[in-house]
Parts: sequence; C-alpha cells; structure tokens
Amino acid sequence: MEEKKHHHHHGGNGLGNGFLLGVIVGVLVALLFTTKKGREIFKELTDKGLDKISDLQDEVDDAMPAVKKKVEEKVDEGVDYLKPKVDEIKKDVRYLVKEVKEVKEDLLGDVADTKKEVEKKVEKEVQHHVAKAEEKAKHETKSLRRFFKKK
Repeated sequence: MEEKKHHHHHGGNGLGNGFLLGVIVGVLVALLFTTKKGREIFKELTDKGLDKISDLQDEVDDAMPAVKKKVEEKVDEGVDYLKPKVDEIKKDVRYLVKEVKEVKEDLLGDVADTKKEVEKKVEKEVQHHVAKAEEKAKHETKSLRRFFKKK
C-alpha cells in the first residue's frame, strides 16, 4: 500500500496576497490625498457621508416621538397588567395580618387560661399541704399534751 503524502504550504500565497492588497490600498490612499482629483473624490465622499449621517440623525429625531409614545403605551400596559396583581397581593397580605392577629389573640387567651389553671392547681396543692401540716400539728400537739399530762 502506498501512502499519499500531501504537503500544504500555508502562508506563501497568503503573504503575497496580503502584500498585494497592502500595495493596492496604499496606492489608493496616496491617490486620494496627493492628487487634486483624489482630494475632490475624498471631499465628495466625506460630504456625502456627513450628509447621510445628518439624514440619519433627522430620521432618528423624527422617529423619537413615535418611539416615545410606543414606550409610554407599553409602560401603561405593564402598569394596567400589574395593578390588579399588586392589589390582590395587598389583599392577601391584609388577610394574613388579620389571621396572625387572631392566632396571637388565641395564643394569649390560651396562655391566660393555662395560667389560671396552674394557679388553681398550685392553690389546691398548697391548701392540701397546709391541711396536712395542720393535721400533723394537731396530732403532735395532742401527743405532747398526753406526754406532759402523764408527768
């Protein structure tokens, strides 16, 4: 089997083409700036270019009111679209605030009820222990009296 070898030479022709293009551009620039006819062509091209820029600026200035009006319409459409949604969100927030207040009041009521229940239980426990202590004190007093009577 025979292998085919391909040799690619990059840059040889490209360099020559680039050089040739540079020479052509250089000659054209030299003709534009060094000859009377070249300067006239350059001036005509510059004047036409400036006229085109001026015409373009006039077109932009003429179009601005319509563009501004269109932008304002789109902004108004956006506001009209968003306003009901904002109103709905405000309504939802007000509802949630009301719900939070109700839950807070319920919790405060529950805390107050729990406090009363705890106070009653504590009071009952205290009374029970006081009653036991009084009973014990009576019993001890009776025992002491009997003890002293015997003597």
